[in-house]
Amino acid sequence: MECTDAQRVNYAVSMLYDDAYEWWKTIPSSLAEPFRLTWVDFLREFKQKYVPVAYVDAKLQEFLRLKSENRSMAEYEWEFTRLSYYAGGILTSNKERCKRFKQGLKPSIRRQVTGFQYEDFLALISNVLEQERIDNEEAMEREGKNSRARPRRL
Repeated sequence: MECTDAQRVNYAVSMLYDDAYEWWKTIPSSLAEPFRLTWVDFLREFKQKYVPVAYVDAKLQEFLRLKSENRSMAEYEWEFTRLSYYAGGILTSNKERCKRFKQGLKPSIRRQVTGFQYEDFLALISNVLEQERIDNEEAMEREGKNSRARPRRL
């Protein structure tokens, strides 16, 4: 949204309720005078109160261990994107983001995209989804051939 820092803070505060709002009412008096709260101040105070360092560290470790394993590529991409929020210092460029994403891919998919140096995350995702679609089609064809090759028992 295009708005001033003051508008951002006001909007965010308007979304707080119950304990969070009661907590927020104590913040202005704890900051230096004259009271002029910026968006950065709001984010810092909110994260300090509601996002403990231990939680962020745990999410970072979860991100570092993330593998596609039995997930679909769409599910893996969603989880990668969600957890990448906690890996800001590690993912400093699109190239690094692509590299990290490829490391967690299933070997069969990773093998197919390894020769390419991606710097565009969306292009990588598109290619990975297409590779998964092709792999699924090939698996269905193999299943069909195997079921036709087996003699029927009565």
